[in-house]
Amino acid sequence: MLIVFFLLTSTSLYSLEIYFTKDNTVLDKVLDIIKGTENELLIVAFSLDHPEIIEALNDLAYKGVHVEAMVDNSTIQRTVLLDPAFKVLCDSSDALIHTKFLISDMKHSIIGTGNFTLSGLQEGLNSFLFFDSDEIASGLYDFFYAIENGLSVNEFAFSNYSFYLLPNFSLKKKVLNQMLSAKGSIFIAAYAFTDYDFLGVMKLQSIRGVEIRCLVDSWTYNYGEIVSYLNNPFLIRRVGSQKSLHEKTMVLDDEVVITGSANLTYSAYEKNRELVVIIKNKEVAKEYLQYFNYIWEVWGDDN
Repeated sequence: MLIVFFLLTSTSLYSLEIYFTKDNTVLDKVLDIIKGTENELLIVAFSLDHPEIIEALNDLAYKGVHVEAMVDNSTIQRTVLLDPAFKVLCDSSDALIHTKFLISDMKHSIIGTGNFTLSGLQEGLNSFLFFDSDEIASGLYDFFYAIENGLSVNEFAFSNYSFYLLPNFSLKKKVLNQMLSAKGSIFIAAYAFTDYDFLGVMKLQSIRGVEIRCLVDSWTYNYGEIVSYLNNPFLIRRVGSQKSLHEKTMVLDDEVVITGSANLTYSAYEKNRELVVIIKNKEVAKEYLQYFNYIWEVWGDDN
């Protein structure tokens, strides 16, 4: 499903489109953005090896468009084997480059939970935000430069959106406080969920009467910690028999959405290069809740 929001700030009009891979439309939209680039395209992801994406990026490079990509060093071979005609960088530190975003012509940007791969764009369950905003693209450009040069950078905000490049040692506390402030519900869809700080908040909020529902990939479910710690399997469903859940999204009180590349793990919030977006918008939250409920009913498994 495509959801489009046209929003006006005090200085500019911008748009947000939300795409979910369950609808089989994400790849075409990403390709449209890439093919429409005229001057410069920057892309960063843990892995980049979707053949159609590589082909589209190569076509840009052949036309003289500046194309630059960054991937984690553990996956760069998969990109190189597809003969990229553009510049590809990698990082050799212990921390992962795990963020996933794209900037086109300093105007259009994509932020997602999935990589630019077959599983990320088509096979797994992921969500993607497509922004049309000079200001957001500029902020993401600063993030790209920081990753490329091994620097830290402050978060930036635009309208009801806040963007964070990790490591950012204040963000984890901020997210935990947002969860603690929830009065009605906390819905989480996450591939990896092993950090006891987040688990502890969920346990406490459940005791306080806040509705807690959690979708996890079968990998996390089989790991067992989340199930035994929360001690209420009726609040947890796993996805994995037909689909892989690669989400990293939570919805609080039908109003706040926290999404991006960061799993609920120690490494994500303390070590890796991750991108997290906090959105305060009831209409956006409504769309994510519908998506969550669809997965819960169609692919969720209590056993």
